[in-house]
Amino acid sequence: ARVSASLDPRVVEVDYAWWFPEKPPPENWMTANANMLTDDVGPYNPEMGSPSMRGIMCRVWKEKG
Repeated sequence: ARVSASLDPRVVEVDYAWWFPEKPPPENWMTANANMLTDDVGPYNPEMGSPSMRGIMCRVWKEKG
């Protein structure tokens, strides 16, 4: 994680399309894709088809050590 002055400190942004090309499917994307943090249960946004307009609550902390 990295802090940026251009982003509100209450917001976490995750890069799109992370994956590991050196690993076999489906492990190549299932271990890094942010979509694995959500489920496929509705309600869905009717225009985009995505849950919660791509916003989910999260907590970030710095590990000790």
